[in-house]
Amino acid sequence: MSKMQSEGGVREMIVNIGEVATFPNPRADYDQAVKILEEAAEAFAAWQQFDAKGRAMYRQPFLHKLFNELADLIMASSNMLRGLDRDPATTCECEPMVLEKGGLLLLLVDSARVYGAFEELESAHILEYGEKASETRLVQGLRELQEDVCMVIASLGVDDFTTYMQACERRNRWRGRYERA
Repeated sequence: MSKMQSEGGVREMIVNIGEVATFPNPRADYDQAVKILEEAAEAFAAWQQFDAKGRAMYRQPFLHKLFNELADLIMASSNMLRGLDRDPATTCECEPMVLEKGGLLLLLVDSARVYGAFEELESAHILEYGEKASETRLVQGLRELQEDVCMVIASLGVDDFTTYMQACERRNRWRGRYERA
């Protein structure tokens, strides 16, 4: 259910993501950092396809693809958060925006910042210096990424994203990703 609040003309929306079924033994490693970049790029490409369709009747399949890619991005960032022993978001309170290229580019920027924070954490591990601060920046970047994904979801008028997350989980189970230990 949507909770719209009005404070000085600002309308905030609560997006329900639901419990994210992360993979068994998730890791915050190079492969996961790259996966987040990949999923953000796929979400941006799906938005470009959706945005290119002018008539509403042609946009629906592309909207569905965009939601799938956004769910994959939430899943990838949630797996990294779990790999850092942190809980992923289940709801986000955000302000919907007018969706345009800049809004989706924000997801690419966020994912690049996450990757940079991961590289910083890896360097801190090697140098054995500043690990706590580096991990804090990585977690903060992952949370900002998830909040911005929720902002995009809210901008598309969806307040309950659980069905898309469940579909993402089913796709990943079908691909055998939950059986890996």
